[in-house]
Amino acid sequence: MTEAHVVIILTELILLISILWLCKKNLREKNTQIKETPEKDYADYLQSKHWEGLRKKALERADYKCELCKGSYAAVHHIRYPKKYQGDHLDNLLVVCEKCHAKLHGIRDETAFQNSESQHTAKKIPLKASEKLFSEEVVKGSGCAYFFDVEYSPAGEKQLVITEDRPSKQNTFGDYRISVTEANLNTFARQIRTTFEMMTTQNELYSEKLLTSDRTYFFDVKIAVNGRKYVAIAESKRIAPGSFERSSITVFENVMHPFASGLENAFKFLNISSF
Repeated sequence: MTEAHVVIILTELILLISILWLCKKNLREKNTQIKETPEKDYADYLQSKHWEGLRKKALERADYKCELCKGSYAAVHHIRYPKKYQGDHLDNLLVVCEKCHAKLHGIRDETAFQNSESQHTAKKIPLKASEKLFSEEVVKGSGCAYFFDVEYSPAGEKQLVITEDRPSKQNTFGDYRISVTEANLNTFARQIRTTFEMMTTQNELYSEKLLTSDRTYFFDVKIAVNGRKYVAIAESKRIAPGSFERSSITVFENVMHPFASGLENAFKFLNISSF
């Protein structure tokens, strides 16, 4: 066998291997596409910046009211579902209340539909001292959620309560919350914005605290054991002479935008523009 024959055989083998590799790659991609479901596409899309921007514009267009009956809004509804949501746009969205949303989906019992909402549900509630003035939920995955509630404090002052519902070490869910009175919201908003900017633009850790008349807030950028960056926001308040109570919430970098969107809506309700 001559050297030329060897070269030809090797070339043919390389071509055959390349063809087999391409066939295997195409088969793998097809299997992946088959496994993907509309529900997964929708869940992924609701985590995107594009959706956050469209949702915000739709709410501003509707002045946070149902565009069908002018009632308190509960959801932003898709008129049609574009393929993988690549062609989604503002004219495809409709801000609706719970009742109108249920009618659009052909559901007679609104509570059943409300339990199935996957990403954002928000409602404004009549202003009564015994009830929440504003409430918004942001689901962040794995069943965890953030809640942004505006309510009256025991002293009769409006306050923002941020609650994180996350699994504890015993793998059960528990509430972790901090509260900010209306008088301190502007400085709180500026500091949390600075902390988020430090997490996204700086590589080193960051720590700052905010002192108010009756409590102290701590803002820290930390790194988890798996290398993911997150913000820890802690509140320490005096409950008795010489006795303090501390609570905290955490916001990982990958859920910062949904968290910020929910926080911004609460600030808008309170006419806070610092965030």
